[in-house]
Amino acid sequence: GGSNDKWRGYGKGTCQAEKTSVYKYPKFVKAGSDLAAAVDNYDYDNAAFELVELNFSGKKVIVRNGAPTDSISHTFEVDGETITITRDTSSAAPDTSELVNYANWFAYYRTRMLAAKTVTSLAFSDLTDKFRVGFHTLSNVPATDFLTVADFGGGAGNQRDKWHQKLFGVTVPMGNDTPLLDGVVRVGEWFKSSSGSHPELTGSTNPINLSCQKNFHMMFTDGYTNQPAKPTVTVGNVDGNAIPAKADDTMPVDILELKPGDPWPDRLKEGASAVDDSLSDYALHYWLKDLRPPSFDKGVAENNVPATEKDPAKWQHLNFAGLSLGTEGVLSSLNVS
Repeated sequence: GGSNDKWRGYGKGTCQAEKTSVYKYPKFVKAGSDLAAAVDNYDYDNAAFELVELNFSGKKVIVRNGAPTDSISHTFEVDGETITITRDTSSAAPDTSELVNYANWFAYYRTRMLAAKTVTSLAFSDLTDKFRVGFHTLSNVPATDFLTVADFGGGAGNQRDKWHQKLFGVTVPMGNDTPLLDGVVRVGEWFKSSSGSHPELTGSTNPINLSCQKNFHMMFTDGYTNQPAKPTVTVGNVDGNAIPAKADDTMPVDILELKPGDPWPDRLKEGASAVDDSLSDYALHYWLKDLRPPSFDKGVAENNVPATEKDPAKWQHLNFAGLSLGTEGVLSSLNVS
């Protein structure tokens, strides 16, 4: 945080907060310059952004906080080979590929919001109408941002078209909270609802049509939760010391590796700073819960969800996946097992 926000560990927070008489437009400069007053989390070996201005009329390259130079060079490694690129005002025009690369970055990745929308769209691009997909924002404001699940069919006015309109139409006003817990609870309670709908999700319909279907909640966020209060639904320390007892609506099918009363395996075990009602508690809660217990219509209550080694639950449950920009987890991405 602070007057010049940055991604932790990536350069110095050298982002011009407001326009000045010299720089009328916000300017990003390279790590190591002195535009920012904040000195926390410096990492001079891991540069962030650098703005290079080519002044062709003056035959100068303006870089490093506005100091004119004759040229600028960048050295980097590709597959173990050291490569140096030098630019000056007498150089030939940039290659077309460079211009296209910059245009793509500017159009699709220059902000965290644009990057999140772009990678989300790409991640869902291969889905067909064999998948049922919906859309929901963390704050659920406005409520019209919500899109209930339906077959992901293409064509104007169909679910794929509606979904992309919702995704690319999202705006996030400055200063808002990041209510991850409210978001995961709202979706979890919707999937668990006996009516198949949720009072806060306008237009919500039954998300579970078949007893054998797998269900996923994928959350994209730019940081940790910082909502001021817990959700109205609390679950306690679900991933605490021991696996909970089996019940009709909680892990109703035996799993060899998960015996009630035993400690959770390492990949699910909580660290030393245990807390109640964390994001991991809620995620595990909706995985353990039988979303369609025996009290439901037998057509959707049969415990016949295809089990796998990484997801051994045969009951109707909700898998959770979180993707975040700018935060650092505790599990290694190199060893997902």
